[in-house]
Amino acid sequence: MLSVAKLSPGQEAYYEKSVAAGLDDYYAGRGESPGLWAGQGAGALGLDGVVQPGELGTLLQGVHPRGAERLRQHPRVRTVRVERIDPEAGTRSVIEKQLRPVAGFDLVFSCPKSVSLLHALGDEHTRRQVNEAHTSAWQAALGYLEQEACITRKGRNGVERQHAQGFVAAAFQHRTSRALDPHLHTHVIVANMARSPSDGRYRALDGEAILKTYRLATGYLYEAQLRHQLTARLGLSWQTPRKGYAELAGTSRELIDAFSRRRHDIAERLNTVDGDGFYASQRAALETRERKEPVDLAQLTEEWRARAAEHGLTDQRLTELLAQPQPPQPSADVGRLPASSSPNAG
Repeated sequence: MLSVAKLSPGQEAYYEKSVAAGLDDYYAGRGESPGLWAGQGAGALGLDGVVQPGELGTLLQGVHPRGAERLRQHPRVRTVRVERIDPEAGTRSVIEKQLRPVAGFDLVFSCPKSVSLLHALGDEHTRRQVNEAHTSAWQAALGYLEQEACITRKGRNGVERQHAQGFVAAAFQHRTSRALDPHLHTHVIVANMARSPSDGRYRALDGEAILKTYRLATGYLYEAQLRHQLTARLGLSWQTPRKGYAELAGTSRELIDAFSRRRHDIAERLNTVDGDGFYASQRAALETRERKEPVDLAQLTEEWRARAAEHGLTDQRLTELLAQPQPPQPSADVGRLPASSSPNAG
């Protein structure tokens, strides 16, 4: 699954603060793995390897994280007046609303819940294979999105669309949801800028291409690549995909719901507000977001194991899921889509 949200300057602090202070903290559950630079645009700027503290925030301010060079100047915060109409009372009111600049986009690639459970409760070999399959899948999907949606606009009113050099991005992998359920997912933070091929200037990305035009296709590609990788690596089988998404065969709806407390929180919030659909869900997710606290991972895993057993996912059932013969491992490029011939495709 892929969800996408806009980021304003300062919102990147969550990802930097979530990183563990060291390996001991990481394996104890006190923090997540460090971020890694991603995207062709990052490579062109000499950004590779681990994202150091403060570098993501500097980038989202429009400055080169390691060279202090100003790459792009964000627009200033604007205050606008918005008219609201109460249809029941028939009254009108005017409120002031701040429009903050879009500093980046948070692309969240999330494993199906049954895969996250396999990652959380499996042995070391299984966890490694799931982790590598997930990484291969989001990298393939990001590569597709980059070749299709890394688009800038220039000219009067942005009428001229250009494929830019590539995303300047940082990837942060997390193991749990904010409700402390197993939830293997990766946040890919894409800075809202890319280098124009015509004059070398860094311009804002065409957000519609990322948020709307190619979002579903990118999410479908991630899920298909993940299933392909896990079938090849661990011999897993799947339920019939619906809208590109599938859980592992033999996992019940009750099991999935028991480990989806974050989804339950969002659903409850949606019941109290107007509107539905993708963007209403995004707002509900933000409004119900709580701070993720450090945990004792060993204790948490035992709680997960007991809860899973109550819903049929015992150690024996885990062994049965992994008992099939394992074919040779695939290459990381399986599942990529061909490049479009035109920047206006889609």
